[in-house]
Amino acid sequence: MIEFRLPELGEGIESGQVIEVFVSPGDRVSLEQPLLEVETDKAAVEIPSPADGTITDVLVSAGDTIEISQLLVKIDGEAEGEETPEEAAPVTEEKTEKPAIEKKPEEEKKQAPQPKSAPTDDIAPSGPLGVAAAPSVRRFARELGIELSSVSGTGPRGRILEKDVKVHAKAIIKSAASASTEEPELPDFSRWGETVTENFSTVRKLTA
Repeated sequence: MIEFRLPELGEGIESGQVIEVFVSPGDRVSLEQPLLEVETDKAAVEIPSPADGTITDVLVSAGDTIEISQLLVKIDGEAEGEETPEEAAPVTEEKTEKPAIEKKPEEEKKQAPQPKSAPTDDIAPSGPLGVAAAPSVRRFARELGIELSSVSGTGPRGRILEKDVKVHAKAIIKSAASASTEEPELPDFSRWGETVTENFSTVRKLTA
């Protein structure tokens, strides 16, 4: 069982605010997959998983202020770098009897274990309502004020890409510009969900 805590995010940074949590108990995650997004007074960063495993408990939620070393999630898995019983087994006699053979650099490259590749945005978990989109795409749509459930995805298995959000935004602008009335009415925002008023983020306050 891995108890994953908030790592150091930079020099002088002691806390941050949770913007979005991408996982929930029971989700299967892979190494380096984004678990949540945290905003500090310098930038917004995604916190990756330290290992493959299954989420057993999520101890934070969107809007929470968290500090360095605070417990975030619990993962049923094995942390990167831990030795399994097989890996920790003693060296066999057969290995000690055989003389060491110097390997050429080319052979070492071939036999060296390949590092696990970090997941790309395309394998980010689907959000609520079954909308499949990467965290960066969700953030982009949120900045434009567009609800992803109204966007048609053109990616693999219907995944919503950044270009899909741009096309949807242009369609809204074009529709508003083509209105024939002198005082065009605003679109019905309720079709994209409930309207919520939120406070300025830390980054927006500092920018202002």
